Amino acid sequence: MIKPVIRISLLSFGGGVAAQWLIFALYLSSVMGQMDGTLWLLLVLYLSSETLLLSALLFFGCGVPLYSVVLQSVRKDQPGVYPLLTVLICLAMGIGVYWWNGTFDWRFFALLLPAAFFFGGLWWNRFVVDREAVFS
Repeated sequence: MIKPVIRISLLSFGGGVAAQWLIFALYLSSVMGQMDGTLWLLLVLYLSSETLLLSALLFFGCGVPLYSVVLQSVRKDQPGVYPLLTVLICLAMGIGVYWWNGTFDWRFFALLLPAAFFFGGLWWNRFVVDREAVFS
């Protein structure tokens, strides 16, 4: 059970980082306008490097254990329930960080929300569908 959870969490965090880079790239291209591609890529990497370590600590330290405990207790056959629950838990964590920190940082949500969505979808695909699959 541990090895698939580690694989799912690493894949979903990678998906969250990719989604964060895409959001940052769109943000920079709308703010900066026409610019050199190398400068654009360096600015995207700079924006993501500011929040990457703290996002990883939040995701692997708080998010993955909470997601795993909640999703193990859910026995729904609807595939949309799993990503929805993880996104709601991520929103609750974000509200807690906002309450604790006093400021809202959209860069954390640019990584944590897609990562939570991917975690719920991959969990459903790995544990629910594999349990129901019958191979002849």
